[in-house]
Amino acid sequence: MTHSRNAVIALVRAHYPESRWSFVLDLLDGYGVESHERERERVQISILNLSVGNEDKLHENLAYAKRDYRDVLFWSEYPEQSRIDTPEKINEVRNLFERLDIVPPSDFPQSTIDTAKKITPQKITPEKIKEIRDQFKKYGIEPPSDLNGTSAYRRH
Repeated sequence: MTHSRNAVIALVRAHYPESRWSFVLDLLDGYGVESHERERERVQISILNLSVGNEDKLHENLAYAKRDYRDVLFWSEYPEQSRIDTPEKINEVRNLFERLDIVPPSDFPQSTIDTAKKITPQKITPEKIKEIRDQFKKYGIEPPSDLNGTSAYRRH
């Protein structure tokens, strides 16, 4: 997308009702007044993309941009990398807390990498098949017909 005033106006028109266009544009124009507020249209487009028609989010993202415009650029242009809720990032932050000897907040998510059940193929030996069939029969259940010993991808 081109970073221009026309692109900013087009996004405002796409995400907000006509009665709010002037207000939203005036609000966005609050960014880029200070000398340290760089890349005005690019940042305004990022603010709009992050806010998706929600005026509360618009105010919030505008405040973030005024503090450090690089945050909204990163969140908008690299959404996958900016997520903190991936298992890898949760572990990374948790490890950082531990290294700094800081107790994480009580609502901080637990690690999900080590505890997640992974579905991995595993070879089932003929002996294991017989043991499984016997367990089914012990409880009066007909074993599944696809229990053939090639591989199993099931999580129970």
